[in-house]
Amino acid sequence: MYEYQAIKVKVAGHKAIGLDEDEVWYASKLEGRTAILLIKAGIKFTPHVKFKVISPNGTWFHYTVDFLFDAPQKPLGCHKWISFLEVKGVLTRHDLLRLSALEYTMGLKGFIALPSMVDLWERDGLI
Repeated sequence: MYEYQAIKVKVAGHKAIGLDEDEVWYASKLEGRTAILLIKAGIKFTPHVKFKVISPNGTWFHYTVDFLFDAPQKPLGCHKWISFLEVKGVLTRHDLLRLSALEYTMGLKGFIALPSMVDLWERDGLI
């Protein structure tokens, strides 16, 4: 069993980045670790933002991103400026297709961070 799945965690400190609610629940330890890193770096974001997007085959579906930034960011190890961040314990083809669908529908560029990337950010900094 992966350390990152099915263990919800509550993270405090969101008022420091301008959110009304100070504590937010995250779906995994990995998401919680990432939220803490973003808060410590002073990066303003909104957690769990839901979008209605269309796939290349014309099917509409809902996609909730983990972290939607108030302004584009370029985290360490990311080759482009991004508007949102996803964290995944395990990457699947489906994750990549959803990322592409959001860019196609809304024009938002995103990045999927795996556990090794979150480890890097904890060790060397997010930006």
